[in-house]
Amino acid sequence: EIQMERLGGIFGATAANGDTVCLSGDLGAGKTVFSRGFLRSASGDARMRVTSPTYLLDNAYDGRDGLPGDLVVHHMDLYRLAGDVGDAYVLDLDRTLAECCCLVEWPDRLEKEPTAALGVEIRLDG
Repeated sequence: EIQMERLGGIFGATAANGDTVCLSGDLGAGKTVFSRGFLRSASGDARMRVTSPTYLLDNAYDGRDGLPGDLVVHHMDLYRLAGDVGDAYVLDLDRTLAECCCLVEWPDRLEKEPTAALGVEIRLDG
């Protein structure tokens, strides 16, 4: 878990609006741990509270959470989406992906995965 959080931190150190990281992998593989490292690094706060947005679909973080400048990070967990276009409508994905930095868990739940996104596949050993 520590290594996964560190890896996320490497990516988070250069976070910018317009960046998208799609996180794929098994349940419990470490997608949210990666996201926690990403956000803690981006904010410079090693104790920042980062929780899974499974039931909310999207947790947004900004300057009030310690992120620098105008950086806004959306941490999305799309596991509960059924793949229906209407399910994702509430997330305003076109605008959010264009204007904010996004961490997208379970991107395969979308009708179409974001273009120009960095894909990270996380697998459990054993």
